[in-house]
Amino acid sequence: MNLVRTIEVPEFITHIKVSERRRAKYKPSGEIANPRAVGTPRYEKINSQKIYSGNMTPMLRQKVVKSMKLFLADHVMKETPLTNFPVVIRGEAHVPENYGDVRASKGEIHFPLLLDTYIANWDIDNLGYLWCKCFNDCLVEYSILPDDNIRYVKGSGEMMYMGVDDFDKRKLVFNIFEL
Repeated sequence: MNLVRTIEVPEFITHIKVSERRRAKYKPSGEIANPRAVGTPRYEKINSQKIYSGNMTPMLRQKVVKSMKLFLADHVMKETPLTNFPVVIRGEAHVPENYGDVRASKGEIHFPLLLDTYIANWDIDNLGYLWCKCFNDCLVEYSILPDDNIRYVKGSGEMMYMGVDDFDKRKLVFNIFEL
């Protein structure tokens, strides 16, 4: 295989804002059950597991995927079309070991400090699958690839974990190889 293109996506988004203001939820007594969350934006973490397990509504899934593709567009649209096929597309996720613990609360994204005692327990597939699929779709949408079927793309969806020491250094890297 011959590497023909590398596309980097620095500081990729980790969450999608799905609502501007959360509504109050009430206990049977009439007391507000979520006082700290009321009025704050709600974010959904980009995670393939929710789609795979069926825990994401079709409307929310559509919003997440659309936001991801819009984000990727800035990094893909300036590329020139590929001309030699077939290709294989492999991804790299440059993230800290505790990336799985990134959270959104009170309208902000929070990333915990990496402690020496930390034991990673998140799956690279949950991060990588959806990004790989959206990336391929963007390559087709911006005419970098004629299509993402097996005539043009013989391999895709692989995401390799590459550790970095700081959340702000996170990036996705997509390497395109000719066969």
